[in-house]
Amino acid sequence: MMQPQIATHMNTPSKVIYRLTPTQNLVKINEMIISEISIIKSTPKVFYQVPFELSKQPNRSWKELLLNSWPFLCEQVEHASETTIWACHNRIIINNVPMDLDKYVLNDLLSNAIDTINEWVNLRNCKPT
Repeated sequence: MMQPQIATHMNTPSKVIYRLTPTQNLVKINEMIISEISIIKSTPKVFYQVPFELSKQPNRSWKELLLNSWPFLCEQVEHASETTIWACHNRIIINNVPMDLDKYVLNDLLSNAIDTINEWVNLRNCKPT
């Protein structure tokens, strides 16, 4: 009697085990810095520039991953597709924020993006044991 191939592979012991260990040192949003919100009126529309303070200063590769992934991460949020993002030290600035984009939605968008980047970085740093 022949066993299905997947059953054979699942019954074969593996010498490599991958473990995802939670990191306590993840980047998180500390606060939206309301006092530093800028209004940009370059067209008939009004846009905002909204800064956020992070819990720690992420490294360069983390920032690059966030900057490069931002268009993909915000495409599902209405009115967020035209926004751009900057990262400097422990701050993130979201530029070209339309008036239609609620501050809570913006905060959730950035928080979800940061969580996604943290997960990707953890997966990339995951080493077989």
